[in-house]
Amino acid sequence: MNKDKIDVTSLLSQEVRDRITVAVEERLTQLFPIFEVIPQAFDVVPKITVSLNIPGFTFSGGEVHLSGEIVHLQLRETHKYRDGWSHLDNWDDFPYALHLLASKRVWDDQGESFTGEIVVRIENTDTKEFFRVLGSDGGPEHTEQLGVIFHAIADTLGGSRCRHEHDCCGCVSTSVNEIRSVTGEYWVLQISGSRNI
Repeated sequence: MNKDKIDVTSLLSQEVRDRITVAVEERLTQLFPIFEVIPQAFDVVPKITVSLNIPGFTFSGGEVHLSGEIVHLQLRETHKYRDGWSHLDNWDDFPYALHLLASKRVWDDQGESFTGEIVVRIENTDTKEFFRVLGSDGGPEHTEQLGVIFHAIADTLGGSRCRHEHDCCGCVSTSVNEIRSVTGEYWVLQISGSRNI
């Protein structure tokens, strides 16, 4: 134990621990509006758990990771270079960004391949509005726009960063296989990947 550091949590009053719990709960709710934050009593320090709060969607199996990352999408216009050097290809900026909210990956028993899901919101960076699920009368423009967005997502998140000149290096290659609407402005990306072994 580091003698310079003293654990003071046991010295905090219950009132102070309760205020910390409320502050953490409020901040998590702001960052991740699709999660229901569930404070739980804990002996020494507050314990916070969250559950996904999207009607009609639950993660099944695997460990769920929260994220607040925003990924700006690009379209890959040329494919002259392998994935590890794909940054040398021509890329077009795309006026959309992914807000990554939560993800789950489940690896096979050998650790060679995985499947997973990522819960996202898709923001138009020009208008600052989120791409929403439209009903069946959404029209062909909506469907076409979603197709281009999916292409940009697959270009941006898919592939590998591997630059090894030998095979069986163990690097992971990822594919974005499908995008599906959940409700409102929330979408789920189906992903898969495998190691080069």
